[in-house]
Amino acid sequence: MTVAGTFAAFAAGLANHPPPETARHGVALAPDAEAEAAFPALRGAEVRVTTRDGGVHRQRQPTRRGDPDFPLNDGDIGEKFHMLAVPEPGAGPVRTLAAALWRAEALPTVAAIPMPPPRAQG
Repeated sequence: MTVAGTFAAFAAGLANHPPPETARHGVALAPDAEAEAAFPALRGAEVRVTTRDGGVHRQRQPTRRGDPDFPLNDGDIGEKFHMLAVPEPGAGPVRTLAAALWRAEALPTVAAIPMPPPRAQG
């Protein structure tokens, strides 16, 4: 299973892969007037699910995850950092860099942060 918002969700064959027919049946996409009116200051959305027995479940998210009113926690920040940084120098150097950044306030200067070597051009 891939997680939306990660590079894995856009891997070859997944980004344009249609959902199974059973999941697609009865799905309708429509612009949300409230979200459209608030854009671009707010980038929200609403999801509404109507079950076969007629129950309606609704969730409105007025802003994106990571906005000031819905901040990322330390774990989320670490995961995002690794997702974005690992492809360049590799996992080992990124783990070292992340550990140093999490304790940056204890370093005498930012020059003490161990920067990974640049990726070889090729």
